[in-house]
Amino acid sequence: MLTGLKRVSTKNMEHEEWLERRKNSIGGSDAAGIVGLSQWTSPFSIWAEKTSRVPAKEDNEAMRQGRGLEKYVARRWEE
Repeated sequence: MLTGLKRVSTKNMEHEEWLERRKNSIGGSDAAGIVGLSQWTSPFSIWAEKTSRVPAKEDNEAMRQGRGLEKYVARRWEE
């Protein structure tokens, strides 16, 4: 059994609070990078991001569209 894990609900969380919490935790997309299964990140890039060795990514249109589609994707996945 894993210990020291804490689930945090992001439901109704403001975007800025989510960004702040994300700095100090490992999310699903981070996990894929850490274990080498992401084409967009690597263990090194996750480490550099979490330890503030690289500047935060600028928000862009792809990121905004992804956030906008989250509820739709979740509903479809539930089906």
